[in-house]
Amino acid sequence: MTLSSWFRSRHTCPKYIVYCTCDHDTSAESNFDWWSFAHIGWGAVYSIPLFLWDQDIVSFFIVLFCACMYEIVENTECGSKLFAMLCCTKDYTGDNFWNSVCDVLCCLVGFCVMFIIKLTI
Repeated sequence: MTLSSWFRSRHTCPKYIVYCTCDHDTSAESNFDWWSFAHIGWGAVYSIPLFLWDQDIVSFFIVLFCACMYEIVENTECGSKLFAMLCCTKDYTGDNFWNSVCDVLCCLVGFCVMFIIKLTI
């Protein structure tokens, strides 16, 4: 998949809202899949600046920026080949646009978890 075909997929609704299977990659046909859990984890990792300074809104935008950039890079032709190789998913060709939006939302969930942890410490 190229970045332009990824962006054009915003006009189509994925077949499933949630679809998790180990048989094949479901990123192109669902909003949420197994990788959504990984994105929650990455959102938590991107949130580390929360604990380094008192600029919570800046930390939020760092997470949002990192999540968006990850999705853009992941859906370039080179990026989809790289992530297919790194994630051992032979049939990965890129995400549906809406799966990418949901992945960004999952990163923000990871940020919220870390923010709640920060507030309770």
